[in-house]
Amino acid sequence: MPILASAWLLAQAALPPVDEIYLPTSPVLAVAAVIDLKGATDGEEAALQVLAGCMEQGGKTYTRAAMANTDGVAQLPVVEAGQGYLLIRMAVQTSTPDVAAPMLASLITEPIVNEDSVAAAQSRLSVSPDLLRRVWRPVEFKGDVTERDVQYVLRKFVRPERVSFCLAGAFKAGDGVAAMRKANWTWSDLPERREFLRHKRFPLTTSLAEANAWTTRLPLAKSGAGVSTAMLAANLLGVGKASTMFRVLRTDLAYSYRQEATLLPTREGWLLGLSAFSTQRTTTETVAAQRLRLQEAVSKWTDADLLRAKRQWLAANDGVFPFDPAMSSPGIAIGDGAWGESAMGALNRLIIGRPLSRSMLLSMTDNPKIGDVRALATKLLTEGQVQILPAR
Repeated sequence: MPILASAWLLAQAALPPVDEIYLPTSPVLAVAAVIDLKGATDGEEAALQVLAGCMEQGGKTYTRAAMANTDGVAQLPVVEAGQGYLLIRMAVQTSTPDVAAPMLASLITEPIVNEDSVAAAQSRLSVSPDLLRRVWRPVEFKGDVTERDVQYVLRKFVRPERVSFCLAGAFKAGDGVAAMRKANWTWSDLPERREFLRHKRFPLTTSLAEANAWTTRLPLAKSGAGVSTAMLAANLLGVGKASTMFRVLRTDLAYSYRQEATLLPTREGWLLGLSAFSTQRTTTETVAAQRLRLQEAVSKWTDADLLRAKRQWLAANDGVFPFDPAMSSPGIAIGDGAWGESAMGALNRLIIGRPLSRSMLLSMTDNPKIGDVRALATKLLTEGQVQILPAR
């Protein structure tokens, strides 16, 4: 169980809140930053996706190349555009956050945004994303985002009141706060006027060239209640070859070649969902019959199944078990160790107002009973929003 400390830096209003998660045996220190994108329009979201790509290449003081050549950097920055937020992560091979703090300050407050960097970021976005990302992210942008567009959303959304940090690793309490305070946070002024960014957007979820698919998703309470129960339900439903989806959809019905359960963060709360992919024609009747078969299997879950789900979660958290339903953004695993702890803490600070880490959620898995887990899985299968995606 990690030791958690929260520090609201009232003495320095220009610096966002910093949460610390103490992991005494962690070989690395991971830092996660979340930027709240509440109120972003479709056009602004398009530009923010490009901004994420620019940020990943570093800032004016610390470029990505400079970071790569700095001793102690264990993981170069990764910037993800989630549903209602940007998530920025990096890790250093040290017990002090002093190495990471100035690098984060550089890429967050002074990213390199010019014609070349914007073009390069859009080029990377043009690569067709993973199937799971395509069914979970409702729309993507299509059209040219300009340097001016990206500069505008940088000034509008990258504000100290929209940002929060979470550090996880073996460091002394308060060291993370001190390091962040010492870094050079040069926040831009708010835009002088409103820009109307109009970029064409199209649904990726209308059809898939590669497969037939269906999904169902259920929003969880924004308070965070039920997240640990949902994690256990997701493990039993769609994680590994012993999962219910694998046995029913793949083995018994010979329908799917890929099936997964997912726990996904959004700004409005966590989503529990299922996704199944097949080469076979998929109709409303097909999905209804499959959901009934899955419900029958869920009704037979036992305490032994619950114990297996808890062990899988423990193993995933320790990096031993390679499958984990928790994501940091559509199609990207949240990760284990300090990397996952810092991201989960930062995301939960945004979603529920407190930095619940992976280990804190894990400690809560002693509370849900098999009846609670069965009930949530059944609710997902009976009340969840279903979407069918036929192959083109």
